[in-house]
Amino acid sequence: MPEQRDKAMIYARYCMDMSARAHRLHGLCACTHLVGDVYTQMGKLDSAAIYIQQSLKLLETQPDLPGLVTVYLAMSRLEEKKQHYDLEEKWLQKALLTQKNTPMAYQKRSKPIGGDAVGR
Repeated sequence: MPEQRDKAMIYARYCMDMSARAHRLHGLCACTHLVGDVYTQMGKLDSAAIYIQQSLKLLETQPDLPGLVTVYLAMSRLEEKKQHYDLEEKWLQKALLTQKNTPMAYQKRSKPIGGDAVGR
């Protein structure tokens, strides 16, 4: 399992680097979040917090509501692992509130080009 985590970290850092070079904010947010998740899985919670909070700061500069919900949930998982249950609840509440305030246009998925999965 540690070998998989090492490969995941290499991929996540590469993704972060490429997104930064291409000036792709949402890609950078996602990859930074991924680095934090890998650190969480490794049990390196302080490092995880740095990257997840960095992703959150990036998302707050140009809001992407579904992305914010995802990062809020990652923060709640991180606080749960630290046994900071009051902070875990705070992040869960933020995720719920953001989801409730998300316009319906974000929540609806468009039909794929060419029909649905069975080709209609």
